[in-house]
Amino acid sequence: MHCWKILNIERQYGMRKMYAIAIIHSVLAFSFSYALLNLFNHEIYNDDYFWAFCIALVFIYPLHKLLHFLPLYRYRHQISFRIRRKLFGIRTIHMRVREPIRKNLYIFSLLCPFFIINTALLLIAIFLPTITHFATILIGVHSLLCAFDYIYVKHLLISPVNAMIEETPRGYEILVPL
Repeated sequence: MHCWKILNIERQYGMRKMYAIAIIHSVLAFSFSYALLNLFNHEIYNDDYFWAFCIALVFIYPLHKLLHFLPLYRYRHQISFRIRRKLFGIRTIHMRVREPIRKNLYIFSLLCPFFIINTALLLIAIFLPTITHFATILIGVHSLLCAFDYIYVKHLLISPVNAMIEETPRGYEILVPL
């Protein structure tokens, strides 16, 4: 196999632009979900479950990372986890697969948290209309986490069909057969 492309979006876009994209995406996701759900919701909001909202806010990032891991479970012996400090000293969990995996599986792994968590939050907002405001805030926060995944997926979709993805210190290498 040879390397078709090395993908490092942090170097390609720059971290300021990446954070700006993520924040804009988060605000748009919150705004559209809040406006759309309020078209059909005529309940009065209450803050009785603010404690549950705070717990969900704390656990949304670890759940997001867990849902990235689940599709790659059979590669669990080739996955390493590290905790890094990013912007303002915030700790992030970095998961790295040490062997090449199929492009479709990697795309599924990137999109899995978005579909599961956002669908659950939408269902909560629909079936518990008095806490729609909390659910839409969580949708916005989770969309902030997913923004980086969308950019990777956008680049992976244009890669060759039979490509393999390998993580290296330089970024993601998209490998294709000779």
